[in-house]
Amino acid sequence: MLLLQNNSFTNVLKNQDKRLKSSKYIIVISSHWLTEKPMISESPFPIIYDFYGFPEDLYSIKYEAFTDKNIVDKISSKLSLEKTKRGLDHGAWSLLYHMLKDASLPIVQISIPINKDFDFYVDFGEKLSFFKEDASILFSGGAIHNLALIKDNTDDWAYEFAEFIKNAVLNRDLKSLKNFKHHRYGNLAHPTIEHFIPLFYFVGACQRPTILYDGFEMGNLSLLSFACIN
Repeated sequence: MLLLQNNSFTNVLKNQDKRLKSSKYIIVISSHWLTEKPMISESPFPIIYDFYGFPEDLYSIKYEAFTDKNIVDKISSKLSLEKTKRGLDHGAWSLLYHMLKDASLPIVQISIPINKDFDFYVDFGEKLSFFKEDASILFSGGAIHNLALIKDNTDDWAYEFAEFIKNAVLNRDLKSLKNFKHHRYGNLAHPTIEHFIPLFYFVGACQRPTILYDGFEMGNLSLLSFACIN
């Protein structure tokens, strides 16, 4: 729904345009591309409308992403990634639609391999930082993601869990992040973990995190977002 909105969060995303355009290309990891082993897409277009039951206007949005074969080959070789053809999923293009409206940079999407321990994702994030001189690296997930709890107002438990995530990421407290299911609201915030995994990539890739945005939509869905201080 954020694709159709003009609010404080989408304005923050739009303000990242200059930052992204200072890079040569973009690497994105989204919680909506899960695979058995790490993969990289050679073809981000046409984009994928991998959502159901939303307003028809969402399905008419266009985002003409492109990539660069040489960049894909370089990243694939460095990280031992299998190449495939797959358009950007909405976890990737819904952010880029605001952050880089003109789709003017090559975009490379990397999958999240399932059934790995959290250390794998942290280590992979560290490896991705090899490309940070040339690339903007985006990780798309959610600090709280439970669609069954959509409502008009935000509950106290959601504020508490978001605060827990905020402190853990800013302090790079990996022990707390790895044990987030032990938090009294961990299972409520994340019935499944795919939207939580991108945080581990981010912590691995960023030594000096800062808050980009702190807020909620649809009641309990946290839009807590982080950036990396160079």
